[in-house]
Amino acid sequence: SLVAICRGVHLSQSSQAEGDMPIIRVADLSNQNISSDDLRKVAPPSDKRQINYCRTGDILLSRIGSTLKALLVNENLNGIAVDQSIYIIRLKSEYHHLGQYIVEYFRSSIGQTLLSSYLIGAGMPNLRLDDLKNLEIPIPEKIVIELISSIQHVENELIDRIEKTRLLRTKLFGIYD
Repeated sequence: SLVAICRGVHLSQSSQAEGDMPIIRVADLSNQNISSDDLRKVAPPSDKRQINYCRTGDILLSRIGSTLKALLVNENLNGIAVDQSIYIIRLKSEYHHLGQYIVEYFRSSIGQTLLSSYLIGAGMPNLRLDDLKNLEIPIPEKIVIELISSIQHVENELIDRIEKTRLLRTKLFGIYD
């Protein structure tokens, strides 16, 4: 197996109250530049061993919904708890270079079609763990994977520049978006 897969933490109603433990929820997977400051904070469960934390390089994949969302965990989210409605896909170290490609594949129309073929249930479609473990994802040549990583790097640089420009505008003119 190339990966280890687990589900995030199940929170009881009492644990969903405001607290000090940041947690990544499905809605957070839409924001590719999310930081721990943006996350909802909940009360941790009494048994801390129930908590599954993500690590840099993990792939987070929602397991419920008609369109599944994916995110590659960056340094800003390292060590953050993950909600039960998300799978944590941890690539073995020799396959870490495939992380961004797999996320892009899951987000693509081809990947969504593949994932949706395994969804069960009508009201709230669900991707079962066994089905996820048995997915066959085509791996392209190394040059394609490197190109995807380069594109992601350029996107991140542009996002950083936009953020710096907003801060500069705010400092100079007191303008807020």
